[in-house]
Order: sequence, then C-alpha cells, then structure tokens
Amino acid sequence: MDRRAQFGGIVRLLRSDEPVTFRNDRWDLREARLRLRLYSDFDICAAGVASPAGPRPAGRRGLGLVSIGATPAAGFDALAHNRADREATRRSYELIARHVMPHFQGQRLPTIDSAARAEKLRPDLAAKHAEAVEDMKARYATEVAARALTSRPRRDGGAGLIERERTAA
Repeated sequence: MDRRAQFGGIVRLLRSDEPVTFRNDRWDLREARLRLRLYSDFDICAAGVASPAGPRPAGRRGLGLVSIGATPAAGFDALAHNRADREATRRSYELIARHVMPHFQGQRLPTIDSAARAEKLRPDLAAKHAEAVEDMKARYATEVAARALTSRPRRDGGAGLIERERTAA
C-alpha cells in the first residue's frame, strides 16, 4: 500500500465530522473522531528547504509544497503591531484563541459530543470491565486448584522443610 493510501483514513478523519473506521499496517481506527477540530481547512503539503527531498514526493503524490527557508526577524517585526503594550496584546490574542475562535469554528462541539458519548458508553464498558476481571479471577482460581491437585509434598534434603513438587503429568 503506498503512502497516500495509508494516509487516506487520517485525511478523512481530519476533514470529516463523521466517525472514521480505517485500518492499515500502521493504524486501526474504529469510529474515530477528532476531539479537537481543526481551526481551518488546509492543504496537505511536503516541506522543502534546499534539496529535492520535499518537492519530489510532493509532485509524485499530488501534495502541495511548503518552502521552509530562513526568514529574518525583521520580517516578523514588520507584521507585529509594536505600538500596543506587548503583554496586553498577547493576553488579547490568548483570550480570542481560547474563547472566541473555538465558539465560531465549531471547536467546542466535538469535545462536548465526545463527553456525551463517553458518558453514554461508560456503564456498558464498566460492566464489561467488571465481567473481565471476574472471569480472570475465576481462571486464576481454577489454575491454582489444578496446581494443588498435581503437586505432592516432599522433604527438603535434611532441613526438614516441606515443599511442593510438581509431578510429571
């Protein structure tokens, strides 16, 4: 299976609100959903710096290409609003990112849906877990009883201690 096909399930997971079931040699997704949605739609790209290591696979697989080069700090400074108080600006961006963007971009809904699904499934999963624990306890008790039936006492070489020795079946 080529890489593009391997990532098909992951791409569907990233782009869909519906549960995704997908299995390959790397992943086994069963009704998987993102708990936190993407902030925006995006192209899947390969990174390239100075060699053909990024452009070649991008071209072969129909991906976009992102050129990652050194950007001088002056370029970022030109984009910043240096007139405002730096800490106040940072705090404003933080509040917008935490409270405004998730609301308008649907970020809250998957988390709320996930919590509701977990609450709905919890009793059934807890019952299955308790049943599995009881099953393992019963198996262990059966094993211990079987060992007791297949062992016989013997004397340790002169020390007078009694041990259990397994008999050959």
